[in-house]
Formats: sequence, structure tokens, C-alpha cells
Amino acid sequence: ATPNGFAVWFDPIGLLVRPGSPIRWPNAAPGNSHTTTACHPANGKPLRIPEGAEPWDSGYLLPGQAFEFTLTVAGVYDYFCRPHEHAGMVGRIL
Repeated sequence: ATPNGFAVWFDPIGLLVRPGSPIRWPNAAPGNSHTTTACHPANGKPLRIPEGAEPWDSGYLLPGQAFEFTLTVAGVYDYFCRPHEHAGMVGRIL
């Protein structure tokens, strides 16, 4: 994010990952909390991860904190940041 929080994003917005590889989302924004949250009914969204895949929600990550999760099912995973989805803070894992 920009220091004033005017713009937010995941970097990279898309990522190719082999099943079984851990993914780590660090919050490098100096003044914003963020989440990484799977598009899944358990998180109040339509299913946009593979059938049978575990959904995740990091909870709010303060600056300097990180969340790690391992995907075990091959497929396309869409995710978002709860407080910044409306600003386009979304991502995709293949």
C-alpha cells in the first residue's frame, strides 16, 4: 500500500504455485492492516477455489505480520483483503 493508504494491492496479483508449497503473505504496508481471505462460502463469498480445498482467512495482519498457508488441491484460487476488496485488493493463485 502507499504510505497514506490511498492505494492497496497484492504483489504479485497472480501467482503460480505447485500444490504442497507453502505461500506466505507478509503485510509490508506501513500503516494498514490487511487480510488474505479465500473466496469461499465459509468466508461469506461464492466458491472460487477448487472443490474440496480448505478455505483460509488470515484475520487482520498488522504491518510487519505475515500469514502462511499451504494449498493441497490443484486449481484456481481467488482471494481478497476484507477491508480493501472494494478498492480492488484481490489476487489469484493458479
